[in-house]
Amino acid sequence: MPDEPSNVDDMSLIKIPLTILLLLMCGRSEIALAARTYTNTQVPANGTAFAMGSTQSITYTVANTSTGTNSGERIYEVRFRINSGSLFNASTAAPAGWTRTSFSTTQVIFQATSWAAAIPVGSPLGFTLSIAMRTASVDATNERLRDMRARFTTTTTGPPFTRLQSVTTSTPGLWTLKSLLVTSFQITDLSGVPVSAIQAGASFQLRMSATNVSNTSRSITSNPNPPTPTKVGTVTQVLTGTSGSPLVLAAGASGTVIFTYSTASTDAGTIFFTASVQSGGTVTSTTATSGALSVASFAASIGVAPVCQYAGSNVTVTMTVINGSVLFPVTGVSPTLLLLAGAPVALVSGPTPATIASIATSSNGSFAWIYQLNSTGATNPFTFSGSASGTRNAGAVVTPTSISTPTTRRGLFVATVNPGTTNAGSNGLELTFNVTNSGCANVGGVAITFPAGWTSSGDTYSLVNIAAGTSIETWTVSGVNPVTFTAPNVAGQMPVTYSGDFNIVFSGMPAAATTSGFTVRVTDVTGAFVDLPVSVLVGAFKSGNLNDALTKSWREDFR
Repeated sequence: MPDEPSNVDDMSLIKIPLTILLLLMCGRSEIALAARTYTNTQVPANGTAFAMGSTQSITYTVANTSTGTNSGERIYEVRFRINSGSLFNASTAAPAGWTRTSFSTTQVIFQATSWAAAIPVGSPLGFTLSIAMRTASVDATNERLRDMRARFTTTTTGPPFTRLQSVTTSTPGLWTLKSLLVTSFQITDLSGVPVSAIQAGASFQLRMSATNVSNTSRSITSNPNPPTPTKVGTVTQVLTGTSGSPLVLAAGASGTVIFTYSTASTDAGTIFFTASVQSGGTVTSTTATSGALSVASFAASIGVAPVCQYAGSNVTVTMTVINGSVLFPVTGVSPTLLLLAGAPVALVSGPTPATIASIATSSNGSFAWIYQLNSTGATNPFTFSGSASGTRNAGAVVTPTSISTPTTRRGLFVATVNPGTTNAGSNGLELTFNVTNSGCANVGGVAITFPAGWTSSGDTYSLVNIAAGTSIETWTVSGVNPVTFTAPNVAGQMPVTYSGDFNIVFSGMPAAATTSGFTVRVTDVTGAFVDLPVSVLVGAFKSGNLNDALTKSWREDFR
C-alpha cells in the first residue's frame, strides 16, 4: 500500500529532533556545572608540630564554593569528628552567629542561628576546635580529623532549616605530635637569673629545661649537643661545664641541662643558641631558640617583673647598665627603651632616674619603667629592647642593643556560654559556662553572676580538666547570685592551658526577648582575677529558634 502523502517536509523532520537535542544538551550542561562544594583551610598550616598531651586550638576556615543552580544555597551546619585518640576539648566554642548544638570528645556540631549567619558563596567562616592531643611512645607524623561535613539549605527563615544534600570531606587537616617538649631555653648568670647582657670576660649559663610528654621513660640529650651558637660581632664562648646530661625522665617528668660558658675580656657582640632535645630519631621536640646575650665592656641587661600579668595591672622594666672598665667611669648615662610593635602595654612612668651622672669602674647602674598591660595589643608574648649611652675616657660609648629575657606574657582567661541563644520562658534551661585558663597561674575559683530575670534552680555541676585526659567533678559550689565554684584542693586547681565546664540550671528566665549579659569572674591562686562578659540571646517565645530544632543534631550522637 503506498505511503500516505506527508504535509511535513524532510528537513522539518530533521530540525525537530535537533532542536530537542540542543535543548537537552544545554540542560545537561547546566546540571554538570551545578554542584554543592566547599573547601577547608587549616590554621596553623598543615604539618605543624604540637607537643603530646598539650591542648591546641586549630581553626578550619570553611568556604562555600557551590556553583550553578546551587550557588544560592548556604552552609547552615558543620560537623567535625576525630578518632585518632586525640579528643575535642569542651572549650570548643561556636563562631559568632552560630551555636554548638552537639558536643562529645569525638564529635562537635555547629549550626547557624539564622540565614544571615549561614555561609554563602564568597564569605568563608572559621571554626576553632580545641583539641587535647594524645600521647604515644614515639613521634606521630600523620594526625588528622576523621572527617568534616557541611550541610546546605535554602531556608531563609531558619532555624529550623530544610536539609539539602550534605558533603563530607574525609581526613581533613594534618599535624604532627612530638614526644618531647622544650619548656624553657634561657641564658642566665651563674646563679640562674635570666640576663640579656654581661660584662665581657664574665661567664654565663645556658639552661635547657625539657619535659617527656610521651608515655614511656626516656634518656634525653640536646640535639646538637651542645646547642648551636649564632653570633654577631665577637663572642668567644668556651664551654667549661655541662650538668644534667643526659636527662633520664619518666613519662611526664621534667629536668634541666645546664651548659656553662666563659667569654673573653675583649669580646664585643651578641650570641644566641638553637637546639632541640631527642631520645633517638623518632623521639624528638621542636627546635627552640634562646634569647640573645650581649657581651661587651659597656652593656645593658633588660628584665621585666612579673613576666606574666593581666590587663589592667602593671609590670616593672629594669635596665641594668654595666661598666666593665677597670680604668674609666662612664658619665652622663641615658637609656633608650623600645617596645615590640603591638605589645599590649602603655607607659605609666619612667625612666627613673632620667639619667645617671656616673657609673664607676666595674660597677652597675639601673633605670626603671612602669608599664600597664591592656587588652588591645595584639602581640603576645612580647619583649622590650633598648640600649644606654654615655661618655668614657672622653669618648662616646653605646651599649649593644639588648632584648628583655624571658619574654613577657599577658595572661588571659577565655569564657564562653552554650547555648548562646534560647527562647523566652524556656524554664529549666541549662547553661554551660566554659573557662579556659591561659593566665599566669592555676585557677582556683570561678564565679558566675547573672542579670535580672534569671533564677538559678540550685542544680549545678562542674567538670574541670586538671591534666591531659584527667577531669574532676569535685569543685564545691556556694552562693545564689553569683554562683561560685571553688577548687577542692591544690591538686584540683585548673592548670594553665586547661579548661573547665561550669553548669547552672535556671528555673526562671526572662519572659520577653532580650540580650542577657552574664559576668564570669575567674580568680587564680595568687588572688588576681578578671571579669569576663558573656551573653545569651533570648528570642521571643516560639520565635523560630525552637529547642526542638536542635534535636536533629543530638539524635546523631546516639543512633
